[in-house]
Order: sequence, then structure tokens, then C-alpha cells
Amino acid sequence: MLSIIISSYQIDYFEQFKRNVEVTIGCNFVYEIVSVQNNNEYSINEAYNKGGKKAKYNNLLFIHEDVIFRTNDWGDKLVALLKKENIGCIGVAGEDYESYFPSYWFSNPNKKCHFIQDSKDGEILMEKVNFKNDVLDPIVSLDGVFIACTRKVFEEFLFDENIKGYHGYDYDFSVRVASVYQNYITSEILIKHFSTGGLSKEWLQSLLFVRKKNGFLSSYKLINKELELSKAYSLILLLKKYNYTTKQIFLIVANYLSIPKIGLLNCLKIINRLRYT
Repeated sequence: MLSIIISSYQIDYFEQFKRNVEVTIGCNFVYEIVSVQNNNEYSINEAYNKGGKKAKYNNLLFIHEDVIFRTNDWGDKLVALLKKENIGCIGVAGEDYESYFPSYWFSNPNKKCHFIQDSKDGEILMEKVNFKNDVLDPIVSLDGVFIACTRKVFEEFLFDENIKGYHGYDYDFSVRVASVYQNYITSEILIKHFSTGGLSKEWLQSLLFVRKKNGFLSSYKLINKELELSKAYSLILLLKKYNYTTKQIFLIVANYLSIPKIGLLNCLKIINRLRYT
């Protein structure tokens, strides 16, 4: 049994999604779709919490409405995966490394994904990208297009309603869950996503808010100092792109200048890069 929770505002996509689920989830599989109508009345965190609290079943799937499933009988597959010991969240895209500098899941070489992305040039099949295992691969942060968890995990963490808008909710929720449980992405379920997404200023603001709120949760992992230098440079470029002032950029980046974490040489390199912003 599964409760599917959607923050809905596009009726055509929602109707397509309902029809697709009906024919792909499995003939005798018991499920419900909890649609929270949301024409900017709520943040996505508020909508998901409303839907999750209304849900009847103990297995929950938070998913975008501009999605269709390409796998048949996926309901039983998902419920079986959610029975795994110490399970946190299951998704189809994410990153197996929580970067010390604020970053995004699809930054190479740490992204992992298994889904079809619609684009202006047609379908892009991202099949088992960077998978090490066949069905389930451990992950830290998940993309919000597909996040499944048990009611226990949902109620323990909830989506943070202090994060406004429609960004940052997935990173925040999945990384907090990963501090206690193990998140995974799966290759057993294939979806197609019709949105191309993008790194907007609102997305960047949400990311910075989440990192400031949570701090660096993956203290148990070794920090890749070479990778962090690249992510620091990317953060500086994004801040410049969205017209943050030189002072604002310096103050934001300075929060992450830590010799014990990224090394003296990297700190000096980043400071030198800041001189030319």
C-alpha cells in the first residue's frame, strides 16, 4: 500500500500522471493519490506536510506531477525497497557526497541518477549513472522529483516549513534523514520527467539558507579537498551571476574558509579568487 503525495498546480500534468499511475503501478496494488492544490498558497514544504499528514498508508511517495512511469508494477517494487533495514529515503537522482561548500547534486563526479529527462532535443536516458550496485546505490542528498520514505521517517523529520518557495526542500529533507538513516537511489523504477529545471537565484538563496540552518551534517565523511576547491569556485561564479555584491560574496564564502576542513592552500586559492570578483 502506498500514498502518493503531490503539490499540484498543473491540471494537464496531474491528469496525465493519474492515468499513468493507474496503468503502471500494478493491477491489484492498493494506493491513493493525495493531491494538495497549490497555486502559490503554500511552499512545497507546507504542501508536502499537509499531504503526508492526510495520507492513509505507511509508505509515502512525494513526487512531482510532471512525471510518468516507464516501469510496470513499480508499486510492489517500491514497497519492497522501503522494507530494507535502516532505510531513509529512496529516489532516482542525487549525490553520494555532501559537499562542504554549498553545491548542487548533479555536479560531477558525484551525481547518481536513473531516470529519463525530457529536453528540447528529445528524451535523455540517464541510466544507472555512476551506479556501483545493480538495484540500490547509497546516496546522501536526493533530487525532489521522487522521494519515497516510510511514515516513520516522514514524521521524524517532516519538511521544514521555514524554507519558503519551491527550492531547497529536497536537499534539506534528504540530508537530515541521511544523518540518521541510509538513503538510496534505485534502478528498479524508471520515470520520465518533463521539466528541465535550472539554477535560479531563488534556488541559490534556498541552498544558502539550508546550509546555514543545518550546518555541515556529513562530519563522518572525509572531505575531498580538491573537489571542494572546484565547488567553491562554482559558488563564487553563481553568486556573481545573480549580482551579489563583492562584499556579500566575500562574507558568504568566508563562512566556509576552514583550514582543518579544506586545507591552507585551498583557503589561500579561494581568497585569491575572491580578489577578482
